[in-house]
Amino acid sequence: MSLYEESAGRWMEVLVGLVIAFISLVFLGLVFLVISEASLSQEAVIGSFILALCSFWFGQLSYRLVLNKKNKNGGLFSNWGLKFWCVFFSISSTVLIIFGLTYGSISTALGGLGMIVACTYGWKVSNNRKSDFE
Repeated sequence: MSLYEESAGRWMEVLVGLVIAFISLVFLGLVFLVISEASLSQEAVIGSFILALCSFWFGQLSYRLVLNKKNKNGGLFSNWGLKFWCVFFSISSTVLIIFGLTYGSISTALGGLGMIVACTYGWKVSNNRKSDFE
């Protein structure tokens, strides 16, 4: 087990879970703000739906961290969830590298490159875990 896969300790998990619960409540508050202030336009409905999904996702992470309820693979994310975030952050980091190089910010480009390396490691971790369908 590598340094990145070791537990940070139960108290740290609870603390991070509570911070994430607050983030989930902020997204939920934004949903109510959009619903109460916006007209029933297509953009408002789609935006509210995306904010509600973010609130649900952060709420689920908070639940798993605070109550120590890991998924069936033993982690916070399912294998598919981990792979989704690895792809999402790899694409975002590639765009970040392009913008960093375009605007002459080497530190931004190096940060994006570091994130791609982390995403590659996350993908390998996902492949080494037990399959969702086993």
